[in-house]
Amino acid sequence: MSFLELAFVGGYLFSIFELAPRFAGILTGISNTWGVLPGFLCPIMAAYLTQNGTKEEWLLVFYVGAGVSGAGSLVYLLFGSAELQPWAAIKPKKVAEDEEMAVLKKKLVPVSNSEDLEILR
Repeated sequence: MSFLELAFVGGYLFSIFELAPRFAGILTGISNTWGVLPGFLCPIMAAYLTQNGTKEEWLLVFYVGAGVSGAGSLVYLLFGSAELQPWAAIKPKKVAEDEEMAVLKKKLVPVSNSEDLEILR
């Protein structure tokens, strides 16, 4: 369990912050919501698989758990990414830049002769 926890914390948990830093809270909430689902399903599955309580039945429960964990790890290794997603990138505001340029252009007065230069000093 300790090694599994190291894989979880070092893997998907930090990837969320790399994928979409602005939406990390929302994405963490969604992933944790789906992550607790096995906590509800595992007791039901274990009760179904261990009706007699034999060693073989319990080994099957552990094999299924290892298979699910291994399949999830394999999917993450093959398809996981830590690149910033385009939908999560901060887009620059072009409107604000245009307004700033208009204000700067009004402040910059072209100097046509030396008298105007003296007035500006």
